Amino acid sequence: MKNIFIIVISFFIISCEKKEKTYEELETEAFSDILPEVIKYELKESFLRAKRLPLIPPPDLDSIKYSKNQLDSIVKNFDDLNKKYVKNFEKKIDSSINVIEQFKKYEILIIDTLRYVEKLKIDKNVYLFDSLQPRKTAQIDFSKCKLKIKLISIGNTFEGYQRNSQKPVLFPTRILFDENKENGFFTILRLYGSYHVFIKFSDELNKWEIDKILEDSEISSE
Repeated sequence: MKNIFIIVISFFIISCEKKEKTYEELETEAFSDILPEVIKYELKESFLRAKRLPLIPPPDLDSIKYSKNQLDSIVKNFDDLNKKYVKNFEKKIDSSINVIEQFKKYEILIIDTLRYVEKLKIDKNVYLFDSLQPRKTAQIDFSKCKLKIKLISIGNTFEGYQRNSQKPVLFPTRILFDENKENGFFTILRLYGSYHVFIKFSDELNKWEIDKILEDSEISSE
């Protein structure tokens, strides 16, 4: 009788472990794994933009006011200052990425409603849904995420503290998953465009990973 009781309990435990996640729970799990990598991507992209564009105001190069030697000196000083600025910016990015790896040490802001998502025309994956309507989230949804996440309403996004906090603000959409829950897709919306994140589940690491990210410009060119 004792052996039968142990078998029944073991079967019950296994059944609980295999309990199917709800769609919302699967989204929560994927975002908890992926959002730190999304923030790293945003930080690295900001550094690449810094390398392409001067971060300090360009100097006055009035050839009437200055001699050629003076202009050459002004340009050199400007280049040196900009290189120093970029180098310091890179150190700041590297420092932030290190903090992201520490549990709940790096804070970001996220809109409290996951936005509407629609499958891209170039996407060959077959998802359970081709689109999903928005849904509200709760703070507990991100409790397992490495990041310290603060939810804000879209109406308060650009007001007061939120606007001046200088913390990253993300506008993520819902996630589309395939039938086997092995692949997914979502978009990060921005004021000046968006980028699209393809994710896959790693059995080896037992977590979701970024497969690839496509900017709007990359999609329009395909």
